[in-house]
Order: sequence, then structure tokens, then C-alpha cells
Amino acid sequence: MVPLPAAITRDGAREGLELIQRVFDSFHVPLFLTYGALLGIYRDGDFIPYDDDIDLCVTAEIDYQTRKAIGWKLIDLGFYGAYCLE
Repeated sequence: MVPLPAAITRDGAREGLELIQRVFDSFHVPLFLTYGALLGIYRDGDFIPYDDDIDLCVTAEIDYQTRKAIGWKLIDLGFYGAYCLE
């Protein structure tokens, strides 16, 4: 497993978000920013510099196979630590 970065840079956050968006788009699953990520974009027009994550939400109903495929694709790209609250 890749070690956690000390901090997420704004450029790194944008690049990561673009990659994640492409994965979800390839499965036709919409996602959107929430919590601190959304607050920063709304308030400051950018990610909050001291935030250490990007909060995303999916509200669409997704079948199990698609969820697994998205998850494995994200892992293949080097993402980890995703949590699903159901």
C-alpha cells in the first residue's frame, strides 16, 4: 500500500478529483462535492488549503457489480481509504 501523503496540495486535489470524475463518468454514475470540499469551492473558489481530504457523494442507486468495478478501478489508480456509508 502506498504511504499517506503528508498533505493534499490544491493541484494534487484537482488532479485526483479529475481522475475520480473520469472513473465515475465511465460508469455513468454522477458524483458531487460535499462538506469541506464544497465549502471551499463555494466560499473561496478553491479547495481549503488545510483540508486533508476531498468529500464526495453519490446518491444514485448503483448495483453491486458496478460499485465493485468502480472500487477496483480506483484502487488500480492508486486511490485507497474510501468509505461507504449506507
